[in-house]
Amino acid sequence: MAVVDDSPFPFHTEKGKELHRVFAGNYVDYDTALSFAASFGVDQLKIPRPPLSPWELWAKLLSELAILGKVRAAVEAMREKWPNNPHVPFLKLLLAEQSAPILFEDESELYDYFGWFDRVDESDELAQALRDYEAPPPLRPIVMGILAEVTDEHPLFIPRLKMEVLSRIYPNAAWPDDYTPWSKKTDITAEWEMRKIARKKLGNDSDKIKIEGLLEKLGPALAGRSTRFEIRVEDFQQPDMRGKLEEFLTLWGGLGPHAPPPVLCVVLVRYRNEDASLAEMQASVQSVFKKVGGPSIAVPPVTLSACDASNFEGWQAVLKEMGKKIDQKTYDALRKHFSSGPFRLRDLIDRARQPINF
Repeated sequence: MAVVDDSPFPFHTEKGKELHRVFAGNYVDYDTALSFAASFGVDQLKIPRPPLSPWELWAKLLSELAILGKVRAAVEAMREKWPNNPHVPFLKLLLAEQSAPILFEDESELYDYFGWFDRVDESDELAQALRDYEAPPPLRPIVMGILAEVTDEHPLFIPRLKMEVLSRIYPNAAWPDDYTPWSKKTDITAEWEMRKIARKKLGNDSDKIKIEGLLEKLGPALAGRSTRFEIRVEDFQQPDMRGKLEEFLTLWGGLGPHAPPPVLCVVLVRYRNEDASLAEMQASVQSVFKKVGGPSIAVPPVTLSACDASNFEGWQAVLKEMGKKIDQKTYDALRKHFSSGPFRLRDLIDRARQPINF
């Protein structure tokens, strides 16, 4: 938020302190300062009478101006009145700062809602693949894959995955998302990766248990939970890494049937332009999943698609269902900005945090 648009007034910031000083220095006289502020709607009856120092007076006036959303207008008026004032460059700098647009009228944190933009096809693909599975009875461990560009912001898909896919399998489970780091080194074995998960759930003593017994104990601890890790595309291109993943998925199948079942989400992320495309990776990932389809329910991996302007209509409908009051002017400006072609979710996030010239 720009200093001249922020409310309450940001006295704690360096720019806020400096602007406070400029007003107090230019409008030293009490009556002159009060008259100036009153021209922007400040109620004079709310301002204490002297004795007040200029600093104290402007602390109160700036607070009132910020509540009214009139600090920017007051700064513009001060700059125009004294065009040769040595503080004019500073004032111009403040006025050049633009605030990010308000998409929600209650100014909710935007980031929490971008996961509901697009991703309908991917959610439907996963849900359709699991439509014949419902617990109870106990189900084999589930494995699903997601392929994504780094600009797809794939973690934002996880809440939708939980609500629209996993809750269909077992509505009463909480399905917490357990992220676990995956080592890019292939000499860190698949068994060690599984033991890292076990230590979080069963404690360090689990290291003493043989892997067969460990899986037997770990299955109930992971039932009704979604475990997730990420593999970079550049690492997955190593044959040894594909072998490591295949071995890990075999171990995952050893967790046994449960109601609700353990769920694993393997996310392959393409970070670099020089890496193989997601389309080229799809067949390799599918091949690994097919090999482990016996002990587990292996869902064919989905690829997060690019977004386009048509997704705005669905997003608005979902947001309204969530009770969000949208600033329509800002929303329409965002949709217009992205009307020319496909884009990635990060592009929308970045743009929504920038000023919009209507």
